Amino acid sequence: MASKKNRGAFTTPFSGVGVEHAPFFSTKNANSFMLHEWGYLPENKGWNFDAVFSPFWRLYYNEQPGHSISAGDRLFHLGPKSLVLVPPQCLIRCEGRLPAPHFWLHFSYSKRFADPTSRPVELVPETAELELIQHLKKLRGLQKAARPTEQDFLLATGLSLIVLSRPELLWLEPQPLALQKITEHIARHFFSPLKNAELAKVGGMSEAGLVRYFNRHLGVSPAPSNRPTPRSSCVARRFSTSPTNSMPTACLPANCLRAIGRSFTLAW
Repeated sequence: MASKKNRGAFTTPFSGVGVEHAPFFSTKNANSFMLHEWGYLPENKGWNFDAVFSPFWRLYYNEQPGHSISAGDRLFHLGPKSLVLVPPQCLIRCEGRLPAPHFWLHFSYSKRFADPTSRPVELVPETAELELIQHLKKLRGLQKAARPTEQDFLLATGLSLIVLSRPELLWLEPQPLALQKITEHIARHFFSPLKNAELAKVGGMSEAGLVRYFNRHLGVSPAPSNRPTPRSSCVARRFSTSPTNSMPTACLPANCLRAIGRSFTLAW
């Protein structure tokens, strides 16, 4: 197997060393679930990535200790007794103190946790999950190149859905269709300036209707892109209280919105 550099997966779900499927926001699949990438490295070295903040889900499993992730004041040790599920828009730091066998999944799922804090969840692995991981590891070992196949796609998708079906996970009720369209449009154009008129058009309503809609369903008004918003101070507070504070807030767009749980915050 040719050696490739692990680029890390930040705003793209592709690390450079995994089995790549659909890119983020691909139109390949209309379902609420989409597999982006999975991978297994028998000796993962240099797994040190600071200020990782992504719009897709992550699932980690290591057969041996040596790696960890931190989110806020929580530290999660990766090892044989835990699966760690990281939701989107969750600021984490990846630390690989020692080389370790490392399995991961990157995927998109339209629902969000009922807990608006968007924190990683540590789960005790179940037999079915471990068996699927072993199948995928074996399959990866048989492949000379990380090329997607129908078999690995179905196995990785099955593993993701089994984990998402765990009773420990509590889910937020679906948003109204118009709000789903608006928030998806915001995420698709995260690094572009967005104005209320554009968001109103996506939702099929007037600008005044957009404001009323946000106030009714999210409890806040959408901030126009031509004036300062509370977002900058929100981001500054979030990063200043995090041990992973290494990303300058100036590099983040100043007028993008995202929904977190039942509230709508102006911090990405």
